[in-house]
Amino acid sequence: MTTIVRAPGNLIVATIGKVDVRLAGIDVTKAPQHVDVPSGTPCVVVYLSAARGYETVSHDAEIAQTRSLEDLAAEAVEAQKDGPPKLSNLSRVGITITDDQSTRYEPSGFRMIGDGIGWDDMRVYTPAPPSHAVMLHLDFTVDGDSTGRSCDVDPTAR
Repeated sequence: MTTIVRAPGNLIVATIGKVDVRLAGIDVTKAPQHVDVPSGTPCVVVYLSAARGYETVSHDAEIAQTRSLEDLAAEAVEAQKDGPPKLSNLSRVGITITDDQSTRYEPSGFRMIGDGIGWDDMRVYTPAPPSHAVMLHLDFTVDGDSTGRSCDVDPTAR
């Protein structure tokens, strides 16, 4: 368990179009299955979630209207398979993690979480912070451009 020390009061760290993206959590833990590092690898996991509202519902409705019965059937079959999703609506959000020990954190995979429509992400970064790191700093981007929003996290409650 980590402690968020500083973050935007509403936890909104990015905006894609008119959809606000919130920091839903951060944890120092072990990597789940189906990411780019072996399951159980010590890592940092960052959770993002879109603020559900008119924009996300409208987007989902537009996508649903373009799907044929065959597409829906194929998606149902694909959803039964184990493994990572094809696309996340939040994939344009980037996260850079740094700490007070100059550790280099690398993106090591992601998974969509929640109901599978792409508005909730779990991002995995390796390595885990060294035991003597006292602060993680997260900077957020959309399409590579800074959002001007960041947060600091105390990773010591491991």
